[in-house]
Amino acid sequence: MRVPGSNLLSIAMRVIQPQNADWRRWEERTLNARGVYVDTYAAAVPVVGASVQPVARALYQQLGLDFSKTYWTLWVPPDIKVLARDTTGDVVLYGGSTLKCESDTNWRQADGWRKILAIEIPPLPTP
Repeated sequence: MRVPGSNLLSIAMRVIQPQNADWRRWEERTLNARGVYVDTYAAAVPVVGASVQPVARALYQQLGLDFSKTYWTLWVPPDIKVLARDTTGDVVLYGGSTLKCESDTNWRQADGWRKILAIEIPPLPTP
């Protein structure tokens, strides 16, 4: 039985080696000269203590996911932002993939981590 406040992610990272990932925080959306909104992201910073895993395609239908996209689950300690009204989600760079953070299960208050559902997108321009 898990006890809130035990920081399950931290315990797991003692057994499972954390993966190297980088985080780019969303900054703003601006209108370019062509009339298209463009998102701007901060420079990448390392995510310490992350676990990144693909979502099994067998779960796509159960979770109501789009089969034409590739989804990932991220277990991360930092305060990564997900899609919300008037903002877009931050991105995580992992193993050559760019993962846009869409939704989360927030265990940050109780255990110091978040489970995030992310969609793989084309690479972003470097700042």
